[in-house]
Amino acid sequence: GMRRGLTRSAVVTTARELRPARFAPAPARARNVYSTAGAPPAGQAAPAPAQKPKMSFADIRRKVLATEAVTMLTCYDAGWASLLDGTVDMLLVGDSVANVCLGMESTRGVGLDAMVHHTRAVRAGARRSLVVADMPFGTYLQRSDALTAAARLMSEGGADAVKLEGGGDYLAGTVRALSRAGIPVVGHVGLLPQTAGAATGFRVQGQDSAGGRAVVADAVALANAGARAV
Repeated sequence: GMRRGLTRSAVVTTARELRPARFAPAPARARNVYSTAGAPPAGQAAPAPAQKPKMSFADIRRKVLATEAVTMLTCYDAGWASLLDGTVDMLLVGDSVANVCLGMESTRGVGLDAMVHHTRAVRAGARRSLVVADMPFGTYLQRSDALTAAARLMSEGGADAVKLEGGGDYLAGTVRALSRAGIPVVGHVGLLPQTAGAATGFRVQGQDSAGGRAVVADAVALANAGARAV
């Protein structure tokens, strides 16, 4: 009805008025300008970017002595490992996979086979960060069991080190046995999730002077037994 009420000239005029908005040419693009400074000679390929070397515990020690921050994040699979690789010093394959990924109420529910599986996945995505694998509950109650479990996490899972919870003379002896076997160990003191429910409750430890001294004593005992980090 509206079209019929317009004259031909009005229709043409209206179309011409719309044309600039609908059919205006795209603005000219800015030309990219590339610098040739430092470019390789013609015919030669550009050198590959330098790869960061793989982190070692010697590097960790140097950072500590230089009062530099040491970074560590928990990781359970190859995808996240590839994203985090080289941006943090250590990737921990935590037994918290039981809670985070498997829907369990406690970290005690995850076994050695599952930890080997997730450690292998993280190893596949990590080339530069140190991969540290948690030893699951029950695998280091006896020192012979600890040696077998740690060997599996390293040989089958590709871990660079293993982590176990607790302190005291007995666990220090286990750390010493693993270290003598050439297995790097990372200690874990304070809140111990594997036994927190039954022993001290799931709460921060070392809040008073006596508790603080106990946590420090555990850390020192593990360090003296050969732990690479605590």
